[in-house]
Formats: sequence, C-alpha cells, structure tokens
Amino acid sequence: MSTSPRSVPSFGSSGIRGPFATVATPELALALGRAVGAMRKRVLVGRDARTTGPLLQRAAIAGMLSSGADVTDAGVLPTPALAYNARSYDAGLIITASHNPAPDNGFKLWEPDGRAFGKKERTEVERLLSSPPPLCAWDAVGRETTLPDAIERHTQRILDLAGTLPRRIRVVLDCGNGAASRESPDMLRRLGCDVVTLNAQPDGHFPGRPSEPSEQNLAPLCEAVRAFGADLGLAHDGDADRCMAVTHTGRFVSGDELLVLFAKHHAGKTIVCPVDASRVVEDASGCTVVRTKVGDAFVSEKLAELGAAWGGEASGAWIFPEMSYCPDGPYAAAMLCHLVTAHGPLEAQVAALPRYPLWRHAWRVDDASAVIARSMDALSDGKLTLLDGVRGDYDDGWILVRPSGTEPKVRVTVEATDERALERLKAKVAKVMPS
Repeated sequence: MSTSPRSVPSFGSSGIRGPFATVATPELALALGRAVGAMRKRVLVGRDARTTGPLLQRAAIAGMLSSGADVTDAGVLPTPALAYNARSYDAGLIITASHNPAPDNGFKLWEPDGRAFGKKERTEVERLLSSPPPLCAWDAVGRETTLPDAIERHTQRILDLAGTLPRRIRVVLDCGNGAASRESPDMLRRLGCDVVTLNAQPDGHFPGRPSEPSEQNLAPLCEAVRAFGADLGLAHDGDADRCMAVTHTGRFVSGDELLVLFAKHHAGKTIVCPVDASRVVEDASGCTVVRTKVGDAFVSEKLAELGAAWGGEASGAWIFPEMSYCPDGPYAAAMLCHLVTAHGPLEAQVAALPRYPLWRHAWRVDDASAVIARSMDALSDGKLTLLDGVRGDYDDGWILVRPSGTEPKVRVTVEATDERALERLKAKVAKVMPS
C-alpha cells in the first residue's frame, strides 16, 4: 500500500503549511520524512508548541528512519534555534505553521547554514513526494537520538554575539504562547534585562492572543508596557522567527520602521530587503540596499550570495548572518535592547526617521495573472520593475502589485511622499482591481 499523500501540495519557499487533517496530515509527514531521508542522511528535527506537532513529528521521523537517515530530536524549540543547531547536520526540519492560526501546522526544511531549502531542493522534495523512494533494508534503518541542550546552545551564541547590556532596562515580553516561551525570557534576563512576561506558557491553542504579532494582536502588550513603566515591549510569533516591538509609551513600531532602525545599525554596508519595503530604507539607512522578491527565504538567499551584512522584511523577520541565515526573533530581541541602551528610547529613534504615507491592501481574485497584466499597463507611465509582480516607481512614490504566494489574492503596496500623492497613486490601483 502506498504511503504517499493523496495529493502532493507545492513545497514553496516557506515550506508547506495549512490546516491539520486537510493539508498538514500524518500521511504527508510520513511521505515528507521518507523524501528528506532519501536526500540527507543526518537530520535535526524539532517542532513548535502546536497540539498536532507531536504526532506530525513522529510520522516525519518514522519516514526518515525508514529511508535510512539518522535523526536527532531537538524537541520543542524556536525555529531559529533549530536552524542554528542544524549546522552540525545535513539538514533541519521544523514542524510549525509559524504565525498561522491554531488549527494549522506545517513543515519547513533548512540547510546547515540556516537558509531554507532552495528551488532545486524543493523540486526534488516534490518529486520524491510524488514518487516515494523505496524503504531501506531492515538492517539499514536509521538511528534516533536527542539533543536536549539545543535551546541553550542557541541562547549562548546570542549572548556571545550580543554581550551584556551596559545598563539594565525593563522589558515586557509577549511570547504569544509559542516556542520561545522558555528561551527568550531566560536570554533577556542573562543579557541584563528586568523581564515581565506575557503569554509565556507554551500552548498550541494560543489562548493569550493569535500567533501573529500584529498591531491589533499586541494591544495588551502596549497596555502592559505603560502599566509596568517598561523601556521596551517585545513580541514573538508561534515559532519565534519574528520579533516586533513597542516603545516605552506603548506605541507599536511598524515593521517598516524596525527595518530601517536595524539597517541604520549597518550603515555603510550592503543590506537586503524585499521589493515591498519602504523607500525610507534607502533614504535614511546609509546602506547599499539590494531588493528581492517578498519572502524571508529570498532575502536569505541573496544575503548568502552577496555576503551582505544583514537582511529583513517588514513582517518581523530579521536575519543576522553572523548567527545563521534563518530569521531569528530572540537574537533580534537582544539587538533591540542594545539599540535602546546605546541610542536612547525607541520612541525617539522612530520619530527621527523620515515619514512617508504607506498603504497596504489585498484583493481576493480569480485570476491574479490577469490583474498583474492590467497593472503593467496602468503603471507603464512609471519606471517598471518585474522582480515580484509589477512595481511602478514615480518621483512622488511607488506602487507594487504582486500575487500572493499562499492565497488567491493580489497584494498591493503604495507609498508616497505626501498624502495627496498617496491618494493619486491609490486611484491608479483602483482602476485595475476587481470591484
């Protein structure tokens, strides 16, 4: 009897993720394990705190062992901790749906340097999912071991790189009931912070708040920062590959603002960010900026290719090559604490940035390619870039229209020098979008 899934989902740059029992199934986990075990012979495996994680992990491990691969189980840990420890293996596999809702789960594969599997490797995974490799002989089954100190290894690397703070600060940390509920509070205290935690009990139901650290979901963190008189608020998503921040006044800091603040820390060097990031990064960072398609995997690939200093995207994914090419929420948290102690309140640092009106929206569409084609015509009076969808640049702003990589939608970003220009550019978009 075949153990391959009835239908093979596409293994994209963010792996596979979706609802349990329809997308993230035990059958798929087993088949994926067999595929990975045929490709790589020493694999580190971990998971986030989702309720379906243990069973999907066991199925994936069984698949790898049955292909003759040796597997090390790192248990529940943040994705960046898994990716950092993968440097001692041929590959890493994390069972996670990142910031997705509680019913979802998924799978993401990592190279030893922390990059997500590239296009060639993803294509091979999909081929092996469609045509499963044969099981190994009974006496060639892989061995299973554990790595109980994977989190401590990652924490110690952060502390080695960051050093302790020059003065103590108070931080409110919202772990979002996720996989960093153990690591990040401990790391920040050892860094030199007085830490107040919210939602620091791993729970795959996400009872405290939805997993995504959006402005709306972090309203309680903003209130807590004010109530405790903290210097800074920090928040992770479910697997802690993201980190967002709140100022001492309880103001949510947007991803675009954080991107520029991190970039300024690397002034004079080359950094990488997606095509949808604010133009402020060029105007205020002092960096040479290289753009990629939207998605942290594309940022990581370009970082490694160029040997660039840093990369990130406004979703809250911040990549530090000195750690690995995986977005690292705990390390980003440490770096934000250093920015506050070195340069003063985050509120003042954000206020000093240039401020351009920016608007993002998504439309559900039946045919994204037709919308992109219409957008190319509508934006042809600007400087066109076709890196990811179509982007039109003008003297007073820019428009990006691109297909979603995960949903039947087109996503639009518009940024302008002032509100009047923003409305003019939004009107151009409205002409090509479905009513």
